[in-house]
Amino acid sequence: LWTAAEYGLASRDLSFFDEKLSWRDGGASTLWKHLVRAFTHQESLRGPHGGYLTAGTNGDWSDLSTDVLGMTESTLVTAQAAYIYPRLAELAAARGAKGFARRLRAAAAQDRAALAAQWTGRGWYSRGYAGDLQLGSGAIFGEPQPWALLDRVPSGSQARTLVANIRRFLTGVGAPPELRGPAAIGSSQSPARNDPLVTERSFSGLSPNNAVFPGGAWYSVNGWLVMGLAEMAGTVPHARTYAFDELRRNTLAAHAHAYPGHWNGVLSVDDVCYAYYETDPSRCGIGFTTAYDTQIMHQPAWSLFDTITLAGLHPTRAGYRIEPELPLRSFSLRLSRAGVAYSRGMARGYLRPAGQRVLRMVVALPAGAGKVEVFIGGRAVRAKVKGGSARFTLRAAGGKAVDWAVVRA
Repeated sequence: LWTAAEYGLASRDLSFFDEKLSWRDGGASTLWKHLVRAFTHQESLRGPHGGYLTAGTNGDWSDLSTDVLGMTESTLVTAQAAYIYPRLAELAAARGAKGFARRLRAAAAQDRAALAAQWTGRGWYSRGYAGDLQLGSGAIFGEPQPWALLDRVPSGSQARTLVANIRRFLTGVGAPPELRGPAAIGSSQSPARNDPLVTERSFSGLSPNNAVFPGGAWYSVNGWLVMGLAEMAGTVPHARTYAFDELRRNTLAAHAHAYPGHWNGVLSVDDVCYAYYETDPSRCGIGFTTAYDTQIMHQPAWSLFDTITLAGLHPTRAGYRIEPELPLRSFSLRLSRAGVAYSRGMARGYLRPAGQRVLRMVVALPAGAGKVEVFIGGRAVRAKVKGGSARFTLRAAGGKAVDWAVVRA
């Protein structure tokens, strides 16, 4: 559902969702009807605490969490749906599916309420439930926290407390010296088993000193964390710096710099590396095999998606919102279908969406701009300046690049 929303909004390739795909049990229907069916199925799995049941034995993102933790209801999926449903509602509205958009937003409101109820007394959100037993009351699990930030569910004080706890327990900033923090590479999914403030422990998972399953520094979980921290800009002090720091620490360059004698994790990349508090934090891999000698896509994919997010390229129902969250005075990002660059007094970029649609642009003003002029394809156009943003329209040119610029007058 998230992939569909991001692809549809970013590309404006709305006709793609009219293509027909087979059902598993025979027949075929449009991709759009497949998405509606997926949503309907997801909503049939609500649990007694307002979250979603972990049907079967696998769990949610964390494989085997039902078997290992006994988890029957997932706060993670609840927090994910609270963010993803409104994104899909934007796509539904762009396609004219107003009724489905309303259903998505109503379900997201339920998810937000259910998530808010999972705020624990320790200053983070629970992991879920094993029957009536709340998981994560005595140890912070990394998975649901970034999504709660993306959902903007915590109050300002809760958000500041949550980010402080993420950095203390998962990034290792200010942790006891025996834990050897902070993390040289990505933050951990689990706090350390020997952390004196941890009061909940389970099977350690993929490495010895994890407090809770599965443990380790996962590129995917840290990909969510970068986005969640960036969302807190203006609410949590230094949030942009924290987000950029997490992005850089999950690069292959950061691993090579931290552990120059250990190339497992640079030339060969698996889903996860050991956490900062392990005896050998340079080690990478899920541990199911020692014959792994290639690269999966989590590290490069999340680095790319997070970079796009921090650079401020946000597709919306009506067009695009350009709102960078990088702690930099100037930067430039150039991709095949979009680009954006900021410097003092100037913001500029280009888009290459499908179709011929008119797109509404909301572009955050560059530093030191004051009064601005807006140009599309080198020609001055009308624009409104409101709330620190320039607002104007441009027309997609059927896959051809369209340049825009907001320049100090």
